[in-house]
Amino acid sequence: MRVVAVSERPCPVWLVRAMTSAHDLVLGAALDDAYARGLLAETPGGVDFGPATSAAQVLGALSGTTRGLLHTRAAIMLATAAPTAAVRHATAALVLTGRIEPDVVDAFVASPSPEPGALADLLLAAERRAIAADVPQRRRWLLALADSLVLAGRGPQALRVLSAEIAADRDGGAYRSRLLGRLAELYAGQRPSVALACLRGALAHEGLDATSRVTLLAMVGALAARLGHPDTAALLRVAGSAHATGGNSASAAHLTLGRAAARSARGDLRGARDLLATLDPDAPALRREAAQIRVERIVSQLALGQYAEARAAIGHARADTLNAGLLGHGPVTALDCLRMVAIGELPEAAALAATTLDPRAPQVSQEVRALLVAVLAEVYYRRGEPGAARALLHDCLDDDREWPDRVMWTTVIGVAATDPASTARPRLLTGIVEDLRRSVHPLLPVPQFGPRLVRSALAGGDPDTARRVAELVAEVATQTPVPLWRALADQSRGLVARDAGALLAAVDGLRTTAARPALADALLDLAHGARVRRAQAWEAAREAAGLYGRIGAVGDQRTAERRADELATSRRVRVGRADERRRSGVDALTPAEARVAAMLAAGATKQQAAGSLFVSFHTVDTHVRSIYHKLGISSRLELVRVWDRHQPPKT
Repeated sequence: MRVVAVSERPCPVWLVRAMTSAHDLVLGAALDDAYARGLLAETPGGVDFGPATSAAQVLGALSGTTRGLLHTRAAIMLATAAPTAAVRHATAALVLTGRIEPDVVDAFVASPSPEPGALADLLLAAERRAIAADVPQRRRWLLALADSLVLAGRGPQALRVLSAEIAADRDGGAYRSRLLGRLAELYAGQRPSVALACLRGALAHEGLDATSRVTLLAMVGALAARLGHPDTAALLRVAGSAHATGGNSASAAHLTLGRAAARSARGDLRGARDLLATLDPDAPALRREAAQIRVERIVSQLALGQYAEARAAIGHARADTLNAGLLGHGPVTALDCLRMVAIGELPEAAALAATTLDPRAPQVSQEVRALLVAVLAEVYYRRGEPGAARALLHDCLDDDREWPDRVMWTTVIGVAATDPASTARPRLLTGIVEDLRRSVHPLLPVPQFGPRLVRSALAGGDPDTARRVAELVAEVATQTPVPLWRALADQSRGLVARDAGALLAAVDGLRTTAARPALADALLDLAHGARVRRAQAWEAAREAAGLYGRIGAVGDQRTAERRADELATSRRVRVGRADERRRSGVDALTPAEARVAAMLAAGATKQQAAGSLFVSFHTVDTHVRSIYHKLGISSRLELVRVWDRHQPPKT
């Protein structure tokens, strides 16, 4: 009963046997007697307490020392079969008795299996009670404590632990360098300038071992690449040379991350993706780097418009038990919100962002907070709630924030810069362009922001800034000619040059992607095009309004509807009722939409239509939504009826 009381219930029978060292026959008889008396109960998962007693009653009769000994024995017995449960038992033993064998803690530190939060609790208890056998052991434990806190999503606590240890300055330069390296990793998502200073300080210490120096050099190169540091290429060369002579798996991972970030910075998204594919985040040797690897892969997928792949990667990252704490409330959550915004799942994105930013939720880094605030503000603006967006953005727009600390706020600044009522718009746009010219990396998770910045600059009477942003988008499209970036480059060029053909190309290109808000924006740009036929502009405005409505962007929907009304009442277009009925019917379909409609009306499925027309399923699905909107229908049966009425009579 004591064994069951200290265990996570139901307690496996094998653990009862191992803890009591009882013979099977004796144990069986004892359990049968306990079951019969209602003291214990047999369950499918093991042994639990029966109605006649409880764990509290059993534990209340034991001294702290006895309970501690039971927990110690359980920790030893479970170390292989259930390492996380074993760590919790070891922590309980340490709290109850004030001691535990250092070798037991060492074994857990060396194992990759325990859940990080449980291991962090054990190491915190060990640090408070100073049970380490010697200085080297204490150093190992403290570094492992910092790593475990980070992996468990307890970054602020890790910052406090490392800062206190550095301030104590008690164990020499080489150890201090390793602490500074850990601190830099944490500050990379808080204040990059501090992170760079920590890394430089770590490298300056004498006595730093060669392997640690190589890893620190690779970390400097990787961080510099993400920030667009002017010396990135040189820093990566130095790190590469050092790694070639004395690197390890950690330095290799940071070096690859740095090289991938350098390629992303100049728009080579496919090159960055291929480099990231060489890293295995599930490898035990890359446990500390696994989260960053996964995050950068997801950023790459979002940048390439691979939203389905990004969703799968996000799900896998959340399911990763080692990084569940960090990934469940950190960068991956923010990237999931950005994915939802990109494909038009605005209510879902806003709900997840608000939940993650709730003061009662686990604390997130400044970088993650910036992305989540940008998501919420974007949704508020699209809903037609600018007051809510401005109130949210107010505390994030710090005039004194400079590069590189400003880089992580680029997305927030980008949202604020699109507000037509903002008096700070010229200054915000100038800062964004300055940072993006160093590196387009901040734009990658939100590629649809490129044309919006162009539009904002033009509306503010700043064609030079608009042209510079359009050139940056075009540079990425040249380096990475995927449909999403080609369409965004066409849209940006069409806005700057007032080129109706480029805007049409952008609309056609975005129809082949899942970026529904970007498509709606391009349609509205087309509706405002100075050299677009009025009837065509009216159709674009109507389609944009419908698309905005379907994704919940009611503010944008009202804007598009107003534009459609302006065009419909214009003397130059004079859309009469008869003409409106004709243009909103089958005649309004594009040739591609007409082909899809014909096949569906004949009984083909979307998959069959995609195969016959040699296009993707998503393209067919986009056409179907447009067909339903133009015909004013909502089902396949209605499509068949409309199509049959449209066909000429048979002779």
